[in-house]
Amino acid sequence: MLDAVRERAFTKVPIPDTGTLRDDLVELVRAAIANLQTPEVQAMVRVGISLAPHESSVATMVSSFWTERLAVDGVIVERAIDRGEIAPVDPGSVIEAVLGPPYFRLLVTGRPVTDDFLVATVDLVLSGLRL
Repeated sequence: MLDAVRERAFTKVPIPDTGTLRDDLVELVRAAIANLQTPEVQAMVRVGISLAPHESSVATMVSSFWTERLAVDGVIVERAIDRGEIAPVDPGSVIEAVLGPPYFRLLVTGRPVTDDFLVATVDLVLSGLRL
């Protein structure tokens, strides 16, 4: 299952390189949420969330996936640091801050995740990262 989740994430949510942190994050969050909105991915995420506290093998798989994925996505933040767009910061924390609100909205509240919401989330996170 982990291999299937990885494969889908890497094909459906590529790491953008637009030259700016904002545009990279907007493209990333759009692709990630489009992927999450598919029934099969939503089902896998919900199963992982439900079973992880009770099944150590599922918890290990979920942890492994997110550790790897946050590192891969974090390249976006590392490039921005190298370009001098932002001060040094933990890349995984930035990715979590951008992806957390739309994941919460979609999976917990069921409220719509619009493009305006995704862009506003990225802009809110970026407002705290400026040099």
